[in-house]
Amino acid sequence: MVHDEALRMRQTINSLLNLSQIESGRITLEPRVVNLGAVFDDVINTASGRSDRHEFSVDVLEGPLLAWGDKSKISEILASLVDNAVKYSPDGGQIHLKSFLSKTSGDRMIEIQVQDEGVGIDQADRSALFSPYERASAPSRGLAGGTGLGLHIAHSLVELMGGQISAESSIGIGSTFTFTLPAYTPPVKEPFIQTNENATSGMSVPSILATEN
Repeated sequence: MVHDEALRMRQTINSLLNLSQIESGRITLEPRVVNLGAVFDDVINTASGRSDRHEFSVDVLEGPLLAWGDKSKISEILASLVDNAVKYSPDGGQIHLKSFLSKTSGDRMIEIQVQDEGVGIDQADRSALFSPYERASAPSRGLAGGTGLGLHIAHSLVELMGGQISAESSIGIGSTFTFTLPAYTPPVKEPFIQTNENATSGMSVPSILATEN
């Protein structure tokens, strides 16, 4: 119990710090190449240790997907969505994480989904779902409360990294949260050009040499 309360307190403090940095414009991102499969594994390992009533699964389509973003912030977003999935499915069930290249962005964006089989979200709650201090009727349903900042912070972080976030839900069936991140595109290698100064004509003869550097 003490351990759980300590974790909840840490999450609250981190949420307030994130909110303060976002609202003041002082948040710093460290973009890099991120292997989403590895991030999924870390988040699931942590979540599964807190719940024995849920089954967690991961589906990374089209091989290992590499995103361009801040790894720690991506982990925070996923952890927040998975924590919500656990909280809003108190009877257990499957929580599924999936990622794939977006079909509408010309492979420039990656879509990431977190699906649960929980209580769902009322239509009336969805318009303010990503607003601060909203908890999607958690208290009225007898579910664990929170700061109501998780989805607002996730929304802000996703947008700061150039993506978007949305939610679909059906009462009694579950919810699916989807967000996008820029896909990492390896830079195009420029051909290496070497000039032959020993041509008999005295003129430079350019030759394009393939390189694997």
